[in-house]
Amino acid sequence: MKKKLTITITYAIIFCLLLNGFGSIQAENVNNVLKKNLNSTYLCGNTSKENSSWYIIKISSNSSIRIHNLVISFNITPEYYLLPEFVFIITDFQSITFSRDCRTLLTVGGDQYLHINFGPINVEHNHIDNFRYGHSMDGTIPFNFSNKILGAGDWYLIWYATPGKCDFSFAINMSSEEEIYHSNHLEGSSSFKFETIDFHGNLVYFKYKGYLWYKIFNFLGFDKLANHRNKDRFINAEKKIPINNTFIGRYSLFEGYYLDRTKLKVITPNNDILEFSYRIRFGKKRVVKDDFNPFDPGDFIIGGKGVWKLNVNRKFIGKIPEIQFFGADITIPE
Repeated sequence: MKKKLTITITYAIIFCLLLNGFGSIQAENVNNVLKKNLNSTYLCGNTSKENSSWYIIKISSNSSIRIHNLVISFNITPEYYLLPEFVFIITDFQSITFSRDCRTLLTVGGDQYLHINFGPINVEHNHIDNFRYGHSMDGTIPFNFSNKILGAGDWYLIWYATPGKCDFSFAINMSSEEEIYHSNHLEGSSSFKFETIDFHGNLVYFKYKGYLWYKIFNFLGFDKLANHRNKDRFINAEKKIPINNTFIGRYSLFEGYYLDRTKLKVITPNNDILEFSYRIRFGKKRVVKDDFNPFDPGDFIIGGKGVWKLNVNRKFIGKIPEIQFFGADITIPE
């Protein structure tokens, strides 16, 4: 029988928001005419399809927009072996002015993966622990802003989650000196989440005994053993991502302590290269950046259609030997 992990986030403050500000908008749908008020504008929306793993809506005004409150609700049951995760951002596609994410981490391990491809040698061993299957994540999160101001112009509220059965809704309270307009929302199922086993190259290897082992060894005082339990190795590992509309995504990884040599690349359809590398040895980190094209692994990358390429070279010993790339192929509303 598959185990199921449900993470539920509840806050008492949400009920205050619903009573004081958001209660009047629950019956209002984002596709209906937005109530316009120069002092405040309430907007809410939700996904309408069971497998919609991304959602986007545009808001705009000729004056700056002040955000007072934001509430998001979600329920995510991923497909395959993936663990639930979501990202919510507010952007004008020039910068990210607000972002929040939520993800699930395993406390029990056992995963192993090996792929070797040198000349005539092509060997693969894949063991993904059954504990990874059947997880879900749901909750409601309120955000209170004391001074979150968006400049005049077009802004986009974007949510995307791990592919699978997803449900998302939001409510936002804004104000502006002039009217705030919004587009019809768009949604789709073209999000993606790539983990170690999705990369292929000359060598892709990881061995994950689990975070529980780290906690046990650490509690017993064997810090070195704790940090040497998990390993991964990438040599010229690559993943290609065909994009039909707009690309958005970012890397996610955990740094090692005793040994971590990592070099990440993102190659755009125009063959522009974003590159980041660092070395860690006994806690001392040295970062190598491209001064002409600065890039950090946690940065959101946004671009056009075409084939995007991810490239990883890494040697790691530490707690969590995992590299992920989480993103979506979205359509921007007009």
